[in-house]
Amino acid sequence: MSESTTCLLPPPNAIEPVLSTEPHRLPRGHSERPGAKPLTDRVVGADGLRAFACLWVVGHHVAQELALPSDGLTGFFRTHGPQGVAVFFVLSGLLLSLPFWQAFAAGAGLPDLKKFAVKRLARIVPGYYVCLAVMFACYHDFSAADLVRLLSAITFTNSFHWQTYFPVKVNGACWSIGVEMVFYVLLPFWAAGLFRLRSLAAGRRFCVATMVGLIFFQLALTRLWTPIAPPLTEDPGDFLILAADWLPQRNPVGLFAHFLFGCLAASFFVRVAPLAPAKEGALGMTGNGAHLFNRWDALSIATLAALWCDLYLSSWSWLPASVADVVNQLWSRRQLACMNFGWPTFPLLVGVLLVSLSRSSTLGRWFDNRLLRVTATLSFGIYLWHSPILKVLHQQWPTSHLTSPVGQTLYGLTGLSLAYAAAWLSYRLVEKPALDFTRRMGF
Repeated sequence: MSESTTCLLPPPNAIEPVLSTEPHRLPRGHSERPGAKPLTDRVVGADGLRAFACLWVVGHHVAQELALPSDGLTGFFRTHGPQGVAVFFVLSGLLLSLPFWQAFAAGAGLPDLKKFAVKRLARIVPGYYVCLAVMFACYHDFSAADLVRLLSAITFTNSFHWQTYFPVKVNGACWSIGVEMVFYVLLPFWAAGLFRLRSLAAGRRFCVATMVGLIFFQLALTRLWTPIAPPLTEDPGDFLILAADWLPQRNPVGLFAHFLFGCLAASFFVRVAPLAPAKEGALGMTGNGAHLFNRWDALSIATLAALWCDLYLSSWSWLPASVADVVNQLWSRRQLACMNFGWPTFPLLVGVLLVSLSRSSTLGRWFDNRLLRVTATLSFGIYLWHSPILKVLHQQWPTSHLTSPVGQTLYGLTGLSLAYAAAWLSYRLVEKPALDFTRRMGF
């Protein structure tokens, strides 16, 4: 991304500088790890991917509100929209673990964990707590069950029990905030194991070994788990039946395996500069001699094609029925049901895409265009507010206007526009002041 590129809002994915607990010397007996070249820079393509994931989730809830078909273009949103949350998990793993990898590669100590914790809380708590306050004021009667949900929400422990998994009514998207906060707690513990190793290769093996351990954890948990008897009926927007179906598979510890694919991708950024495209393997050149496409652009295109296959080829509708059934059974083995969200193929491909976009000559810059960068900056607010906005809008929208494609499109665009507006207000009035205050305090 050109240094001259400007944006009205600061980019959300800038890598935090490494602040070691021992900044002026390496720990005794340590030196820079073999093959390591620590770097500090933005990850090209991450803004665009974050914005795309956010819009994917919004499209999913639009499709749900309108009960759109589960195939074709609308099926991309209605059926596969939850995968957008998995993209967020991988992105968080990459961006938050990168300072740890940089310190590890330099042979330094762990980054400043106090600063890490304060900055994470400053980024999440203000906007999230405002959303919680509005949701509880509008949709909850503060019964004992509601107060338990509120307590689980403000302590980010909602994802450990099915009755609190969705911490607020109507706004189902809030479930993942508590999961992300659990990831932030687990990351330093995982990194403590990483820093006992002596090479990047060993660190990557440790990352994969942790994933394998989580597979066994999930398998044991699903075997020992006592089936939940959910309520037969529930209030609209309560999500208790859905939560009972999601657990134990979507517990936050098991979902950490998605985050770890981002950590694994981050390990490749301490050797290869995110903003320096590869000089060989170009597929074409511009008129002034600069590479238009290189091998990383080709890998990005191939990865996007693989992601499409991962989402769509499970139906195999173009094959004869007898053949399709056999192929579909084999294809289903590409992912482990106990891990959710298409693990391991989907998060693996997202991690590959992040690495390849960061080294591409063209596609990474296309992903980080101005509109998507602004969307990425506002993505947290859009994610928090879009669902209740769509609910209210659906209640007020004339039913006769929701049966035609034009009316459905207008409804979706209106809801998205209102979500952008709410996110901008949240960012300017709540999130940015909190971040600015944190910086002034030296964090």
